[in-house]
Amino acid sequence: YVYSVGTDVLNQDVYTFLLVSPRTFALTGFQEFRPAGSKTVHSRQEGKEVKGVKVYREHMRYFTHNRKDEMRCWIPSYQFLAKARKLGYIWVCEGIFSAGPLVQLGEPCVAILTSDNKPVLRYLKDMGLKLYSFCDGDKAGQELGKQLDEVVQLPEGKDLEDMYFDKGLLWVAEQVESITLPNKEADNYDF
Repeated sequence: YVYSVGTDVLNQDVYTFLLVSPRTFALTGFQEFRPAGSKTVHSRQEGKEVKGVKVYREHMRYFTHNRKDEMRCWIPSYQFLAKARKLGYIWVCEGIFSAGPLVQLGEPCVAILTSDNKPVLRYLKDMGLKLYSFCDGDKAGQELGKQLDEVVQLPEGKDLEDMYFDKGLLWVAEQVESITLPNKEADNYDF
């Protein structure tokens, strides 16, 4: 569906997340999330007709706006990037809500808002970071996984927030440890 005609699209909850450049931490855009919005229409369709209805950002579940000349991603705070530098790795998430369980665990993470944000991935690699991820169980998640150092491949049709709700934060923590602990031991980190 595009949106429910019975829903007042102008009177719905909207959550806005600021996007930054990981290089400068300058504001580069924002992403809006509307729980009542459609999963099937995207920012590129704004102003176009889909199934006979003109699409506006108020109809979309996710609307992302960014300056085209800038790298953009969502990072919980500068401290998460500093922690990544100290630990030597960062978790790469396709979306902000997939980053949520990692934020709860205090793991350094970034949401790249796509499975193909080459400028941000290249910048993180140039920083000397290992890139880890919980890759969504779809084609885009598999493509993202090919660009990273280590991944937890999720089942078909699942993303990290689904697994968090299905299996809990302890399951996420166990998966994180399965990747980070052997690498920390290999690098002789003190605990």
